[in-house]
Amino acid sequence: MQSEIAPSAGTKLSRPLPPVQNEQVLSGDRLVPRLLLMQSTSPIFQEGKVKDLGAMVRSTTCEVLGDSKNPVSIIPLTFKNTWTVSEDTGGRKEWRRSEPRTPANEALPWEFQEDNKKMVRVKTIELFALLPQDIKGWLAEITEVKKTGRAPNLDRVIAPVLITFRSTSFKAGRMVANHFDKVQTVSKACGIPATPYAYTLELSCYFDKNEKGQYYVFEVRSGEALKDKELQFAKDMYELVTTKSLKVDEDQSEAGSSDVGGAAQF
Repeated sequence: MQSEIAPSAGTKLSRPLPPVQNEQVLSGDRLVPRLLLMQSTSPIFQEGKVKDLGAMVRSTTCEVLGDSKNPVSIIPLTFKNTWTVSEDTGGRKEWRRSEPRTPANEALPWEFQEDNKKMVRVKTIELFALLPQDIKGWLAEITEVKKTGRAPNLDRVIAPVLITFRSTSFKAGRMVANHFDKVQTVSKACGIPATPYAYTLELSCYFDKNEKGQYYVFEVRSGEALKDKELQFAKDMYELVTTKSLKVDEDQSEAGSSDVGGAAQF
């Protein structure tokens, strides 16, 4: 039983645990959760793990991080431009692959044929981010463990999240890219180093609808500068996501987390 191996998060330790073994955890085996926006077709919502549409959820734990009335503060670490390529099977688009999106292929047509199949490519921005609320929770957990001697809650261990902006939410992704561009502009103009992760962005969502149905759309606004303690966590996490090969949780966006409104491109 699990209780025979390790105490629960609420158990106070009566004696020190034996030293941790030196098992090697490969960076490619570290699972990075996604931050998903709940739609009526989202598997997590359909399975009843999350009750509210428009909720912004951590994929690995189904923790609700925010919703249309409660924005989520995020620290942008790094992003990449991709094409999400899907097969149009007749009323449903099934994910096939992701491809780099570059200045050389930026003007590719959205619809095309491949092996006699109707395919669709959608502009996508994928953002690695850190949540200030996770930093706060992790620091509080460390303090409590040191104070009480109880076993730590492993779900509090700090980790980045991946947020995917495409289709109707692609406009929000452009706001992310614009943030990185503004930081670069300031850095060049002032002659000082500046980093995108020294600031937060505010991630929210709003309800919308069209002839295809009703859905929620990501929205991004400017945030504020980080405090010194948060900045060090952001720097460490930036180095992790830019130097290590990480395993990202299964992409459920294609099932509806941000594509319900159709393949809108901006």
